[in-house]
Amino acid sequence: MVPMFIDRQRRKILKRKQKEARSIRRQFDRRLIQAAAFSVGGDFRSLEVALQQSATFPVLVEIKGQLFPENVALENVQPFRLVRDLMALGMETAVLVATDRDFLGGDPSWINLVKLHSELPVVQLDFIVDPVQAYQSKAIGADAVVLQADLLPEDQRKEVLESLLTMGLEVLVQAASPAQLSGWPLEPLTGLVVGLEEVSPAALDPWLHYAEQQSSQFPPVMLVRAFPRSAEQLQLLMREPVSGLILDDRLWKSEDFREVYREVVTWARRLSQR
Repeated sequence: MVPMFIDRQRRKILKRKQKEARSIRRQFDRRLIQAAAFSVGGDFRSLEVALQQSATFPVLVEIKGQLFPENVALENVQPFRLVRDLMALGMETAVLVATDRDFLGGDPSWINLVKLHSELPVVQLDFIVDPVQAYQSKAIGADAVVLQADLLPEDQRKEVLESLLTMGLEVLVQAASPAQLSGWPLEPLTGLVVGLEEVSPAALDPWLHYAEQQSSQFPPVMLVRAFPRSAEQLQLLMREPVSGLILDDRLWKSEDFREVYREVVTWARRLSQR
């Protein structure tokens, strides 16, 4: 997902998601939703542990039906088939799955569909702005969620974070720059998703400096969302305290995304053996 929103997009998403949350609250008592979420949520698989135990540098993919913010629909998206194909090409750590229908072309049912047919932790991609969405995340089987640093208002962060953590979910926050994390509590987070337009020392340096400044409060996981165009660029990430790579939308814009993924995974395997 694109980590930075222009004001109009941000307002549109907030309006839509707040409307969804109000609809849920009208239909169900909040305490009942919370209790139900615990009872129906599936087995928990830790993203943090999977990243730590990966034998090679993890290369993750976002499964979705639409590119945001371009609103370009991806053709014939079948989440389980995509995950199966990517696993055959070497995906073995985790997968990110969209549940937002309007902006990402996903569906809440996709998470359990993927979990039923794989052992991978599943990270939910959505725009979470209300605690009741945290209960939904648990109920549909998410293991972790990605929050957008520039979407969630500062006065709502604490309650949303507490709800997600109460549900036992791992929480990552995605940002385009360290400045977007101003006011965010880092200590309770599992990790950060760092959006890079390019893979270069200049792009990474602000994040490495930020991590050094935060010291012990910096989350254990830092995932880079980018598109390395060579083994040398991937190696640059692997030399730094980066937990893994999420291939950004340039993967889906490529002529053959399967071949691109195969190539990047091959780089990761070869470089991990050195």
